[in-house]
Parts: sequence; structure tokens; C-alpha cells
Amino acid sequence: MIRALGLVLAASVLAACASMQDEQSAERLPRLSECPAFENVDRAELMRLADPAQNPAVAEYDQNIRASVERTPLPPEAAVATTRIRLRAPPTGMWARDNFVTAWRDGRGDWYFARQDIDYSAPPPPPVMPPSYPPPADWAPLSPTLAERFPVRTGRASMEAGAALDALLADPCMRLEPDRFTSSVPLRRAHGWVCVPDSSAWFAEIVQAGRPPRLVGVACENRFLSSRLLQTVLAIGARE
Repeated sequence: MIRALGLVLAASVLAACASMQDEQSAERLPRLSECPAFENVDRAELMRLADPAQNPAVAEYDQNIRASVERTPLPPEAAVATTRIRLRAPPTGMWARDNFVTAWRDGRGDWYFARQDIDYSAPPPPPVMPPSYPPPADWAPLSPTLAERFPVRTGRASMEAGAALDALLADPCMRLEPDRFTSSVPLRRAHGWVCVPDSSAWFAEIVQAGRPPRLVGVACENRFLSSRLLQTVLAIGARE
């Protein structure tokens, strides 16, 4: 009896250890050599630049990201989705559009989007004509709001875009990347990579089941997976 009980306990301990090893294996991070985006990158310096405690330039990143993300459309289906990306790509001196995009995956694995694209270079709408002439004394023209001029559009993402998002979110190399990217990437050899002048900063929130939400700030497009993910989101449902 005692021997049988001992065997049962031993089996339970071994099963628990195996389960812990499986979880540790699932959470194991890849080596930098397995992640092409980190080739020739000084990751220690990249992470230092992303740390608000060590780099004042990113001290307000999270605050700016939250404020920008709150302005993106959030349909009820997106609000309850366990996988969701909310992105704002604001205008620059050479790009007059303010892009607000939310992409989410439903329970069947299909991706959908809601986006509002405000074009500040668009000509103003024609003046509102009075109902009669001369106009009533209390009449005042009401110009359409930005929401009326540039309404939110919703739809289903293409299968190609959905597959790209799934692949990027599942790539373990993204977990080696910082949440805050400045306008330069430090390299181990040669000078650091510098952002293209007048590139737009991107602000995003990434929600995935089983992981804490990420607030991601990208000073401009780069070759890292986080940047590629946001580029993919921005392209969903975009119009020329």
C-alpha cells in the first residue's frame, strides 16, 4: 500500500515537472541569431534607448500612445475581442492624413477593421446655403464636422492581411523587441540607422490573449516586427 502510494506521488511530481518544463519551453525566447531584424543591432543599447528611466526622450511615449489610441474607432465587436490592434498614424509635414485604425480577430479567426482617415489637405465642403433669402435673422450655417466629412469605415480584412497579422503576432522574435522605438537604431558595426526625415510616428496598443497589453511607439518605420505589424494594420482597408 505504502509502495503504491509512493509510486502515485512520484508520478504526480514527474507530471508536474513535465508540465512546468513544457511551459518554460513554450515561453523560451529565441536567440538573437534566429531573428533577422536584430542582425548587426546593438540590442542592449536599443533596450536602453527604450527605457524611460534611462532615456528622457521616451519618457512621455506611453502617455502619448494612450491619448492617440483612445481616438481610434472601437466597435462593440472589437471592444470584446481578445486579439486586437489599435493604431494611430498622425500626419507629418509631407503627409496630411491622420489615420486611425482598429483591427481585431473574431472567435473564428477572421480579421476585421474599422478605420477613419482624416485628410487635412482635402478642400473644404461647399458653403451651406440659407433656406431662404434673405436668411432668417437667427439662421447660422453649420459646417460639417470631421466625423461627418470623414466617417468611420468598417469591413473584413483580406485573407492575406489576416494571415500576415497572425504570423507576425505568433513570431517569438517580437518578444525580444522593445515597446518604444526612437528615431535611430544602434548598430554593432558602422553608424546607427537613422529615421527618414519627416517620417510619421506611430502609436499603437496590441492586445493578445494570455499576454499583457503592449503600448507600442514607433518613431518611424523600421525593419523590426513591431513596425511591420503596424504597417500591415495601416494598410488594411486603406484607400489611395
